[in-house]
Amino acid sequence: MKEHYNRKKKIRFRKHTKNRLYERYNVYFTNQDLKNMVTLIRTGKSKMIKAFSNTRTLHRITYNNIEMVVVYNKYYKEIATAFEKDIL
Repeated sequence: MKEHYNRKKKIRFRKHTKNRLYERYNVYFTNQDLKNMVTLIRTGKSKMIKAFSNTRTLHRITYNNIEMVVVYNKYYKEIATAFEKDIL
């Protein structure tokens, strides 16, 4: 039961993130792009800005020459949402 719930949650995270990235950066990203962004975060190639909790952190990443600010959820290993890069 838990795995099914996690899979649905990951799908919702990806859909929400893609919508926010398009809304804020006017660029479409694929699921593979999101996975590549997660890899950048997990390998330490992003700059962690702030930890909100034990599971969510704010990161500044550069992907395809676009600098962006995203919230990474460690529990689901997904990007949860995106913000404008000048919010800080």
